[in-house]
Amino acid sequence: MSVPRKAQDEGKPAGRVPTIDLGATFTDLRQEILAAVERVLASGRYIGGPEVERLESEFAAFCDVPHAVAVASGTDALRFALIAAGAGGGPRDEVITSPLTFIATTEAISQAGARTVFVDVDPESLTLDPGLVRKAITGRTAAIVPIHLYGQTADMGPILEMARAHIEEHHLRPSGQTYANDLSCRLPAGMHASATALPQRRVKGDVRRPPAA
Repeated sequence: MSVPRKAQDEGKPAGRVPTIDLGATFTDLRQEILAAVERVLASGRYIGGPEVERLESEFAAFCDVPHAVAVASGTDALRFALIAAGAGGGPRDEVITSPLTFIATTEAISQAGARTVFVDVDPESLTLDPGLVRKAITGRTAAIVPIHLYGQTADMGPILEMARAHIEEHHLRPSGQTYANDLSCRLPAGMHASATALPQRRVKGDVRRPPAA
């Protein structure tokens, strides 16, 4: 593969295409980001404070939900949601999820006190296969964590039919994907998650507590 002269002049590795250019993202939002950083530094409020409260309020409005809570990481968001859903409350609780995910998914399941059960993905969408999920549900299943990945939302209709109660969604991509012609964090009536974890990274899931078998 030929490498542009500019890349060679700048000393970039030949033949490599970066997976993501965070510098370009910053350039697009430079003034807005710097202004926000200056406001935080001027206020002295480095944990919580008006900037975080504004983010929570605006994001809740964007998702058309009553509340949004900012936490330290996507892993924390997953862990708290799993605990709130009751996963890990029993000594043999299991959580079904996809193996095609970042380690934070299984880490959060372990931290909540449950055991991970992997179910394979659909080869077309690369998201959790609902048919395989159905076969994996047992009396020990405490929750299901579908992974929304690479802009593809999991097939939530069948999964919601299998687990209608406690639902937590976690996305490994920025929010704004659509499912059934609606934003993924604005699922149609009757399909809302009890919580949605949205880590600010580039490339995750849903937790549903199914009825006891």
